[in-house]
Amino acid sequence: MNSTDRPHSARRVYGENSADRRRQKSDKDGKQSCSDNPYNIVIQIRSCLCKIEAKIDRINSSLQGAEHTKHEHKEFTPDMGGLFEDLKRIDRKLIRHYEFQESHLKAVKRQCDEARKFEKVTNEIRMERDVLQGQVHSYLAQISSLKSKIEEQRCLVGAYERQVNAEYEVHLRKLESRNEDLRSSITQKDKQLKEANEQLRQLYKMLKSHEMLSWRKKTEERVFITILKNDLQAIWNEKIKIEDEFRRLKKFCGYKDNDFQAGLFSEDYVGTVLRRSKSTSDLTLQGGSEMEGDGLSPRKDNPFTAPNTPVCYSAKNSHGEGSDSPAYSRQKILQELTAIEKKLSKHKEEMKSRSPWKAGMDAHEKPTSTEKETSDKNEPSPRTDAEKPEEPKKQNSE
Repeated sequence: MNSTDRPHSARRVYGENSADRRRQKSDKDGKQSCSDNPYNIVIQIRSCLCKIEAKIDRINSSLQGAEHTKHEHKEFTPDMGGLFEDLKRIDRKLIRHYEFQESHLKAVKRQCDEARKFEKVTNEIRMERDVLQGQVHSYLAQISSLKSKIEEQRCLVGAYERQVNAEYEVHLRKLESRNEDLRSSITQKDKQLKEANEQLRQLYKMLKSHEMLSWRKKTEERVFITILKNDLQAIWNEKIKIEDEFRRLKKFCGYKDNDFQAGLFSEDYVGTVLRRSKSTSDLTLQGGSEMEGDGLSPRKDNPFTAPNTPVCYSAKNSHGEGSDSPAYSRQKILQELTAIEKKLSKHKEEMKSRSPWKAGMDAHEKPTSTEKETSDKNEPSPRTDAEKPEEPKKQNSE
């Protein structure tokens, strides 16, 4: 196993462990929150995050498999270090988003607990109000019975009636004062119920705002992932174009397969060929002496004077002005090589200036329902994303 495989294996183990831990957390939280039907959106957000992490893990595994097959078949593939660094950065960004989402979910749970507590308090207050109303009714019944008794005693006995009436009147005043106290307590309880209902409305509004925030975060993450996938596809297409141009130059110059595989994808090769061709522009292709630019033999190192390179001469003049002269073919190859070098430098500048994280953070606002459906339809399947890195390798084998 080469030294380049060790970080890939460590990354695979780390990605699998982190994905398992996140799935377990999401399952536990999902079981706890499934009982509350109004908050199923939180469970959907967690499932979407798990799906995104699974996609990234599959992309990592496919890239690691491509690296392993490259070492087994000893075929040259481009350096994937930059892509792995991008994937690491994506993984770290997802972990940060996951932690941020966890904090929001905790806040939502805390508010749900507070709402349940307020509901319990309101139920207790209602029970107390019902009890007090029963007491009021009982006291009213007692008052009516006492009044009837007073009337009966008033009819029966005069003096005794006055004494008894005085006692009953005192008791009646007490009952009336008690009744007033109970009524005041009932009004206070009603006020408390109104305040509790207002607090419940505010809590429901806060819950809705948190749900909207989590939905926006989800849309931003989806847009960011689509941008990264498009950038990856553009990089692969650019690489395939450069490989096709190098193959065309190989056929034009008549290189061997070993020479082509040894220096096809190296940027230094293009620079050295340009420097050698510029330093030897005043020399002819028939000379057997060594080059003055880099001190190399024309039969061994110079790609324009290799043993298998066909050398054509024009019959028009001796200065190489015809289309089949070596100077003309060399000039044409130099022009193509300079164009390729410009493309490579331009590609480097684009990769440096490109900042997908900023583009992902400055994403759109809340999309409409049709935009959400089109984004879901345009999102590629995980199988096609995993098979994309295999395309340039097939072309290299051909």
